[in-house]
Amino acid sequence: MSRTDAPRPDGLEHADELLEKAEALMRRHKGGADADAFDDLPVLTDIVEAEADEAEAVEDEREDEASSEMQTVERLIALDARLARAIEDWMEIELPQIIAREFDAVGERIREQALAHLRATLLPQLSQDISALLDPEADEDHDGG
Repeated sequence: MSRTDAPRPDGLEHADELLEKAEALMRRHKGGADADAFDDLPVLTDIVEAEADEAEAVEDEREDEASSEMQTVERLIALDARLARAIEDWMEIELPQIIAREFDAVGERIREQALAHLRATLLPQLSQDISALLDPEADEDHDGG
């Protein structure tokens, strides 16, 4: 009937029968080909460890991404500093030369325009004054005429 010959309550008797069936099932499969199949089945601790490994891998990946982003930011900051230095150096060397050339060009244009205006407006007046000085009679004819 059960392991012990003493009478048991109905609930315990049923539990004993289930245990005996389970033990018999285990004895039948013990040492057989099916025993290896049961070894491959994951146990609860295997599943928990696998989930922990996955979580750790995800965390490592996030840390790697954050590290990669930080390195990119650092490289961008360094590039920005190099660009700023290069622009400042260029401005310090090239800009004064550009400004000097432009001032020279503006000065030359002003001189040419002033000369042209002088020839157009002042030269006829000066020419008339010189003619009057050299030939006073021509001036009287011109004034009286």
